[in-house]
Formats: sequence, C-alpha cells, structure tokens
Amino acid sequence: MKKFTVLLLITTISVVIMSLKPEKEYTISPSDFGVKYRDVSFATKDGVNLKGWYFSAEKTSGTVVVLSNDGEGNMSTMIEMASYFTSAGFNVLTYDYRGFGGSDDFKINNNFLIYPQFASDLDAAIDFAHKTYGISRVYLYGKGIGASLSICACSARRDVQKAIADSLYSDLNSYQKAVKTVKNEDVMIPLAYDKMLLEPKYALAGKYANTSKYLLINGDDDLLFTSKEMKNLAKINNDNVEIQSIKKADYTNTFSKDKAAYFEIIKAFIN
Repeated sequence: MKKFTVLLLITTISVVIMSLKPEKEYTISPSDFGVKYRDVSFATKDGVNLKGWYFSAEKTSGTVVVLSNDGEGNMSTMIEMASYFTSAGFNVLTYDYRGFGGSDDFKINNNFLIYPQFASDLDAAIDFAHKTYGISRVYLYGKGIGASLSICACSARRDVQKAIADSLYSDLNSYQKAVKTVKNEDVMIPLAYDKMLLEPKYALAGKYANTSKYLLINGDDDLLFTSKEMKNLAKINNDNVEIQSIKKADYTNTFSKDKAAYFEIIKAFIN
C-alpha cells in the first residue's frame, strides 16, 4: 500500500464552525511541510479575483479534486487533505472564497453561515481547473459549507463527475433552526437566494443531478449533521448517493479519528 505524506499539522478543520470566521493571513503554507505546489489566481464571472494553490499528483493525472473549506480560516486548513489526494494520484486545487486569504476583499458579517457568492467562487475554481490544465475529470470535496456547495455544484454541472461532502447541511432554514436548538446559537442566512446553488435538498433533484455520484460523510454522534438527515438526502437521488457514517464521531473528528480509514472510504468511492 502506498504511504501517504505525513504532516505534523493541527488543522482548524476540527473546530466546530457555526458561522464564518475568515482569516486573511496564512499562518502556514504547503512549503512549510515540503509539499510542492503552485500559487494560482483566477477571476469569477462577477470580476472577483480568487487565490488558489495547485498541487500536482506524483504521476500524470487527468483528474483534479477541488477542495472547499468550511468557512473557518482560509485554504491553509486543507493542506493535509490535499496531500492525501495527491499521494493517491490526483491533482488538487484549493482556493479561498472571496474575503478569505489572498482572495479579493469582501465584506463578511461573521454571524452569517454562508453567502450566495461563494457558489460563484467554486464555479470559478472548476472552470479554472478545466481551462488551465486541460483536466477532463473534476471531482469535488468539501467540509461544512464547502460540502453543501460541492453537492450543489456537482448537481448543476455536467462537467463535474463526483462530489464528496463531509458534514453537509440539507437546507439553510432547517440548519439555522437546528443550530439554535442544539447549540443555542443564532446564525444568519441569506435572503432571496437560489436554493439550487446553496441547498443540497433541492440540488439533488435538479436537471443534471442524475449524471453524477455523491458521497455523504457524517459522524454518527453528530447532533447537527445527523445520519437521519443524510438518509433523507439519499432518498432524493437514491441511485447516485452513498452514505458513510463514521462511528463514535461528530463534525469535529470525522477525519482525524482515523485518517487512513477515512481516506480509504474516499478512495473506494472515487475509484
């Protein structure tokens, strides 16, 4: 079995995120771990410049995995996950939403869960991967809000084949109520947004949803991203959705509980 790159990295992916917490500065970068990458930038359709890091697979690959984070920090939280994908033979593109990291400034209210503009940011990352590197296959991986964005983008685009979503919400209104009930926290959601772009509950029933495959991951102890909710999402597109619940885990440790086993689940789905 091929060994994965080991990173001595404490990632903020393990922090419970109920609202946006952007950071503009990168406290770590791939070079700190000896990981090869390229600084890239690209523009969204509404003219916002985004910063990204492109990681090439160890061997030539026609697949890129676009990673979307959970709204905490910036794309540096995805370095370790990127290393797992490249070690498994996939190119990787990480990027920062507007208002995060080196991407253009964007006014963010920290009480918000998500902004509709983030869907445009992911679209731009997908377009960049296709056009710049001649990539024929694009897969998506996301955590938290990035998970839900990944499902929606994959459902809407015929040029994205697979999406892996760790701890995704089904729809914003239900999630907002669940956060209040479980955490007694108030989070804000957008007004008059396109449900197909932000809510998997609707996206999975969309026009092109049956042309892709989806892996939903959650912790079976999670009170917000529950197994029941994952099963309800699977019923919407039963033939194309796979569910994996990590035992004795919640949002904070689906990955860190057993990183190798976690990624074996992803490899089995992708391959």
